[in-house]
Amino acid sequence: EEGNFIIDSQKGLIRLRSSPPPYLQGVEYVLNVTATDDNASSGPQALSSTAQVIVGVDDVNNNKPVFEKCQQYRESTSVLENQPAGTFVLQVHAVDADEGSNGRVTYGFMHKDSTVPAFSIHPDTGVIVTARKFDRERQREYAVTVTATDQAADPLIGICQLNILILDQNDNSPKFENIRYEYFLREDTMIGTSFLRVAAHDDDFGTNAAITYSMSSEQPEYLRVNPLTGWVYVNQPISQRTYITREIVATDGGNLSSSVELAVTITNVKNQPPQWDKDSYSVVIPENTVRDTPIVTIKATSPLGDPRVTYNLEDGMVPETNMPVRFYLTPNREDGSASILVAEPLDYETTRNFMLRVRAQNVAAVPLAAFTTVYINVTDVNDNVPFFTSSIYEASVTEGAESGTLVFQVLANDLDLGLNGKISYSLLEDRSGDHQYFRIDPELGFIYSQTVFDRETKSSYLLEVQSVDGWESARPGKHGQPNSDTAYVRVFISDVNDNKPAFAQASYEVDVDEDADVGFAILTVGANDGDEGGNAKLRYQITSGNTGGVFDVEPEVGTIFIAQPLDYEQNKRYKLHVLASDGKWEDYTTVTVNVVNKNDEAPVFTVNEYYGSVTEELDGSPVFVLQVTASDPDKDADQEALRYSLHGQGAESEFIIDEVTGKIYAQRTLDREERAVWRFVVLATDEGGEGLTGFTDVIINVWDINDNAPVFTCAPSCHGDVAENSAAGTSVMEMTATDLDDSAVGQNAVLSYRILGSLDATHVEMGGVPTFSEMFAINPTTGTITVAMGGLDREQVESYLLVVEARDGGGMTGTGTATIQIKDVNDHAPRFTDHSCLARISENAEPNAEVLELAAEDRDTGENAQLTFSVVAGDQEQKFYMVSHKQEQRGTLRLKKRLDYERHSEQRFNLTLKRS
Repeated sequence: EEGNFIIDSQKGLIRLRSSPPPYLQGVEYVLNVTATDDNASSGPQALSSTAQVIVGVDDVNNNKPVFEKCQQYRESTSVLENQPAGTFVLQVHAVDADEGSNGRVTYGFMHKDSTVPAFSIHPDTGVIVTARKFDRERQREYAVTVTATDQAADPLIGICQLNILILDQNDNSPKFENIRYEYFLREDTMIGTSFLRVAAHDDDFGTNAAITYSMSSEQPEYLRVNPLTGWVYVNQPISQRTYITREIVATDGGNLSSSVELAVTITNVKNQPPQWDKDSYSVVIPENTVRDTPIVTIKATSPLGDPRVTYNLEDGMVPETNMPVRFYLTPNREDGSASILVAEPLDYETTRNFMLRVRAQNVAAVPLAAFTTVYINVTDVNDNVPFFTSSIYEASVTEGAESGTLVFQVLANDLDLGLNGKISYSLLEDRSGDHQYFRIDPELGFIYSQTVFDRETKSSYLLEVQSVDGWESARPGKHGQPNSDTAYVRVFISDVNDNKPAFAQASYEVDVDEDADVGFAILTVGANDGDEGGNAKLRYQITSGNTGGVFDVEPEVGTIFIAQPLDYEQNKRYKLHVLASDGKWEDYTTVTVNVVNKNDEAPVFTVNEYYGSVTEELDGSPVFVLQVTASDPDKDADQEALRYSLHGQGAESEFIIDEVTGKIYAQRTLDREERAVWRFVVLATDEGGEGLTGFTDVIINVWDINDNAPVFTCAPSCHGDVAENSAAGTSVMEMTATDLDDSAVGQNAVLSYRILGSLDATHVEMGGVPTFSEMFAINPTTGTITVAMGGLDREQVESYLLVVEARDGGGMTGTGTATIQIKDVNDHAPRFTDHSCLARISENAEPNAEVLELAAEDRDTGENAQLTFSVVAGDQEQKFYMVSHKQEQRGTLRLKKRLDYERHSEQRFNLTLKRS
């Protein structure tokens, strides 16, 4: 219907249209082809024949697998930390519009060769599971590149790059910043004064990391802590105390907690602790600050007595408060200050801020201390490399695709921030020059083609891609250059059918004997196609010159063989035109076949099939049936030297043939009912029965005579039944007979039915003549017996014996007896044997004593005659009850309660009978 196919009206060669290019859909086309003759004999009209040509459409791998929900995977993929390896994460799915293996997808990962993947993927189902147990506090997400590869000879690859988030589980308790909190508080500090802030950290996330603070209870409650901020404040006057200790508890949202000790020393108003130059110190340093570098100088002095103080860096509990140790303190004796120095290398990506608590204590008789906080902000330096997610990538692009086609996307990750982590991509030049055929988006990593590729010229390209971050590297030896990484991208060029097949020779010539066997290979022609795979799969076809279909060709090999016997007398030379096609392009060659003469023509019968007939039961054998005739097509052959022979079941027994004349005779009396058709093969052999042989089929039909009487199929026992009182026309039974004569020809097996009459038992025993019956009728054509008139009464006649006759078209008859049982209908009411009954019973009779037995009768049968007895009137006090004996048609009246003669000298009541 779309006009994709055209046909050469002379050669019958079917092609795809050339313009516009065909657009094929589905797996096959069914074409209806009509061949019409030229009506050279001037008949009433040209004659034609039709055939169906089924064209299978082979798929070309021109569609990459596509992850249609890749964006959804990027936004919603996560797994809970601490789960065992093998935990389900996600099932990805990619679709490929191609068919068969070209559209069957397997899944995998792209990753660096040296790295152990954190996840595994099932190649067939796309189910991603964990390969190990995760700790969110060590790494919060993983970059994963999923691949979908089709199973074609030249596979195409689709990718989906996503980040798998590690979800938090409350597996970390809060940690206080310091091991212990200590403070010196003047005794005149006012109520409500906040003097110290405790702080705890929780490595978990969200509500699992939401911390509230509480303080151990003690009366009086001198101190309290703000549950949200951690500020400790004075709650009651403290002048009467010299020392207060409390335990402060930090509890996270998952009810995990930890505690720290708070020690507060109450000092005299006249006693003063050291005083810091500043309430707090702040400093900003780069993360690559070397060890032992002083970063800040702090100083405190004592306002009383000796101005000297001692310094101490308070121990921390979390990285932000120097655990593990990243800083240390050194006093400066010259001016009484102290310096804080870097103890270990810093890492901005691990810890960006520090809060160090420093204690300064005087050397008085009663030592007092004061505290300050040093805030250290670490700045990022460009010390992380923008690593590619894989060492080598594989991609593909179809040859002939227009310049600018998207080929692939590479991806690199850099842990730095800002310009330090801003990645740009580039293609590196190499000796092969492959890079010049592609370009890359410097920001997104998309690789595009810059030319139209020809797979036959070059089938793959190797690109070296580079990722570079946006600032000078802080790594040793980089000399002001940014950090970079490289990876390889192997681009395969997928084949399209753009090459025409070509025969090795423009023409071939070969000689072959005319007696060569069917199937004999005479020549193999071959063509070459520069494409590969399915595009180079050639099919060969003889398009013309093959008169009579004498030759055929192996469609996938090009081997020409004999399909029909050769005949030198008919055709001495064939000029075959052979086509090679790859489904789109084609080429032709000519094959000339010379037939070498042999004297080997077998005898030929005048017709391919002979028909004859003979009537059954004929006497006077042998009876002539028919004559077959053959001739020898060889030149100068002796036509009198032909010899005939008969073969098949019945040859030489029921039938014989005259070997010289070809006349066939029946030599026995035949019975059509035993066998109606005889089939033989007659051979004609030249050279007096010693040469070549031809054959024909002979079919002999045996004509029927009326020699079989009808027979009832149900005999000797034909039974039916019908309910009494049935209306006229009610179907009773089928009386069907069969006749072995031929039902397809004549009237010998066409049957008609009638009822001859009915018998009773006496007639049957004496062999009497049936009498006329008006109770039933029979359909003369089908043999269906029906009720002829109403009034069937089982109580008068329980069964009928009908004599039925079947007569065939030739006058032969058969009879059968139909036994019809009349089924009972509940049409008679029961009645008591006695109209009234009298019974006597002593007043001291026990309950259940028998009073009277009653008998009844019902003319019906079976369940219709099962009776139930009951008391219906006269026994207002319910002194009696009935017991029914259904099968025996009797009932027993029994005493239910004791009687009192003075009250019940006589009882009268009515009984009823009911059919059960």
